[in-house]
Amino acid sequence: MSRRRLLKTLLIIVPLVSLIVAGVLVAKAANSPSEGVVQASKSLPAKQDSESVLTVRGKTASFQYLSVLHQTKADALSAGDVEKFSFVNPAVPPWDLDIQVRKLPSGQLADDGSYNLRLHHPEQYTEQKTTINGALIPIMSDKTAGFGKVAFLTHGGLVAEIAMTSSGTSQTDQIQASLLKVLQTWHWL
Repeated sequence: MSRRRLLKTLLIIVPLVSLIVAGVLVAKAANSPSEGVVQASKSLPAKQDSESVLTVRGKTASFQYLSVLHQTKADALSAGDVEKFSFVNPAVPPWDLDIQVRKLPSGQLADDGSYNLRLHHPEQYTEQKTTINGALIPIMSDKTAGFGKVAFLTHGGLVAEIAMTSSGTSQTDQIQASLLKVLQTWHWL
């Protein structure tokens, strides 16, 4: 073998062997036990799945929702719609949060077709009025669904219809908490 060829071979083999040895040493150090100090916390962190919140800021309002919901593409806007938001929790059965902000020229909820439909069908819907952040909020519950509630928030010439639905009843407390989080944090812009 010529001296030049031997030198080229060594220039390739030596760095390659060095990299392998360095990789083995790093892997060994990373997998060896180490000592640390754990300090006790005065309060435990909240459960991530049900307590962490995300914030949405739209054209007309901002609000927060629990991170168990995942934002999805909302339906296309139709006549009178200003903006829409859509969220889903992929649990079994899944549950949905749909928010539709629409024009309400009179400013009176009594002029909203969706609200009136529910109001005039007491065999299917019951109305409950809840005060949140000083505002009286009508919430219509569907008696025929697993979980179905629509809250109606008015502001000026707008109405926000905030609907939470699920075909099941196994997670009612968590679904209710998710709806309540949106209502408590709703802020008209």
